[in-house]
Amino acid sequence: MRPFESFGIHFFGGSLSMEPVYSEGDAVVVVSGPWKPGARGVVCRWPDSKGRDLSVYRQRNCRNGSARALWVLFEDQQYDAEGDGPYIGGEVFESDVKLILT
Repeated sequence: MRPFESFGIHFFGGSLSMEPVYSEGDAVVVVSGPWKPGARGVVCRWPDSKGRDLSVYRQRNCRNGSARALWVLFEDQQYDAEGDGPYIGGEVFESDVKLILT
């Protein structure tokens, strides 16, 4: 991978911003949200019982409008904020993870 290949430039209200563009296989760490901060995992395509080829992103409604979510397979099983689990993977808002650069 070339340097900065996994970053896209986005224009928001008059200013430029660099945001990560996640791909299948990218290593991430949870920084906020309903999953334990520090949980590590790998971005993968959304699970689909019908065998469709799905993207790594899904658009989700949230308190502030809508946000993109990723499906992350965790390195270690995780419990959510309500104590349910353990889960081997789950939906994580894009804003709740950081890309681990290797």
